[in-house]
Amino acid sequence: MPEALAAARSGELALGGCVMPRQPPNWECPGGHRWRDGDETAFDERLLTVLAAHGYRGD
Repeated sequence: MPEALAAARSGELALGGCVMPRQPPNWECPGGHRWRDGDETAFDERLLTVLAAHGYRGD
């Protein structure tokens, strides 16, 4: 979606590739370190916040 691409260009979102590991990371720092956190609610909230900042309205 365009909002995700815009967030990725600004460095706020890291997009994954077509090959997904069994336990894909859901966080990445600006230095490229990736990790998995089981708090899916926090992840979902942060993702929606970043996407909304780039125009996503949840349609």
